[in-house]
Amino acid sequence: MFYHLVCCVGQKNSFPNSFVKEVKGSYRPSYAVMLRFYSLYKQAMCGPCKVPRPGFWDPVGRYKWDAWKKLGEMNRECAMAAYVDEMKRKFY
Repeated sequence: MFYHLVCCVGQKNSFPNSFVKEVKGSYRPSYAVMLRFYSLYKQAMCGPCKVPRPGFWDPVGRYKWDAWKKLGEMNRECAMAAYVDEMKRKFY
């Protein structure tokens, strides 16, 4: 079993029971889905990407950086809301 916790925008560290959903069985999201969640998380936590692109020998880091950079100047609140919306669409 695994649980997905989705927090409300503006409510830090509080997870009401209505936002906890149990998913039975295994689920492996596609790499595109994982990159989307990663980029929204980074945008929400760190803001727009201002770090240099990883080097040639770090292909995973480059994919992550590209996904984050693609969000441009999206503000943190919009990234949080988009993360929650994506989670709802994928798991509810």
